[in-house]
Amino acid sequence: MPDSVNETPTIKGLCTTTRSRGHAYRMQGDTPGTVHQAQGRDLLVHTVNQVGWYEYLTEWRFQDDGAITMNLGATGSLSWDDYDAGDGRGRPVGKGASARATSHSHNAFWRLDFALDGSTRNRVEQYDSTVTAPTGGQQAPTTRTTRTKITKELAGDIRNYRWWRVVSATGKNKDGHARSYEIVPGPTTRYPGRGFTKHDLYVTQYNPCERFASHNPGPCGPGAGTSVDRWVNGQILSHPVVWMNIGFHHVARDEDQQPMPVHWQGFSLAPRDATAMNPLTPDGLAWQNGHWRPGR
Repeated sequence: MPDSVNETPTIKGLCTTTRSRGHAYRMQGDTPGTVHQAQGRDLLVHTVNQVGWYEYLTEWRFQDDGAITMNLGATGSLSWDDYDAGDGRGRPVGKGASARATSHSHNAFWRLDFALDGSTRNRVEQYDSTVTAPTGGQQAPTTRTTRTKITKELAGDIRNYRWWRVVSATGKNKDGHARSYEIVPGPTTRYPGRGFTKHDLYVTQYNPCERFASHNPGPCGPGAGTSVDRWVNGQILSHPVVWMNIGFHHVARDEDQQPMPVHWQGFSLAPRDATAMNPLTPDGLAWQNGHWRPGR
């Protein structure tokens, strides 16, 4: 791609490439001195869109172990109208404090409509763990995990020891366990300034009218409003749609000036029981009960 500021090609479409991501796994073999290891690769699908002064990079990474990572990167230029040395806001950029760049938030939503094993009748589950300090001579803390089946629409928040998964209603792996994807949030800063950004995750019943997390083209029913927070109204979930909100609080710095390095925000979907074993296990081998065994 051209690197001159005077060359700005416009290409309508998606870019695809493959990338190495380093170690996929490494472990000792049964025979002394042997090691089983593999390097992982990703299929990267991405696009670039200019919005205002920023250039937004949207990435979908499909890993060879089944994980999927979604990222949004922002680069380009700090907006000129963010500069206001007179109101005391923001961080100084440039010499002294003659110019300040206003701190702001990037609020990104991903809408996920699952059809695991070809069916949209998936289930959503929330897991919460509590950890109790060791007592009575115990050597380690006690951890208790509870599962909550999400049967109605949900506005949820990220917490330590909390995670969600979307479960197939029809498919199981070879071990007889229901296939699912775990939602793995990345670093996030929740922005309290809008109704629809006050929660990290929403689960709504599918409605073809509900397309965008905010500024939806029109209300989807009487009094429903035009943002995802207004759509969580207690409906029973038979076709759940997940809305993931990942925020980035951008406090400007000198290095952000021309051009601004990319800053990223995003999350991942980790396969949970999608396969009975690591899909990258070498053909002809199976790891069972601490040993490599013939056959997968």
